Amino acid sequence: MAASIEAAGITDPNMQSGYVTNVNVIHSQLPFAVPLATVIQISVAQLENIPSFSGPITHHPVSVAAGQGEQFNYHLRLSGRSVSVTQYLFVGARRANSVRQTGGDQ
Repeated sequence: MAASIEAAGITDPNMQSGYVTNVNVIHSQLPFAVPLATVIQISVAQLENIPSFSGPITHHPVSVAAGQGEQFNYHLRLSGRSVSVTQYLFVGARRANSVRQTGGDQ
């Protein structure tokens, strides 16, 4: 599956201030059409295997003008700090789009 980061932004990448925000927009080509439910299952498994993953993933359906998607909330442990992540996933014909926002917790 080919993926590309379409847009990204970060503040304080070294976390010197104790708070960092980051946003990524990721576009992935799929080899064939895949149902949203399948992509959700794969995404949860991949997230749980991230070495910095910390804590449960919660997720629920969301609806926007472009269609149905899924919102994920989870935490990562980076540089000894907890970082909260909100991620939105949308699947179309042979493509998956993800918008991920992170923020450092205090």
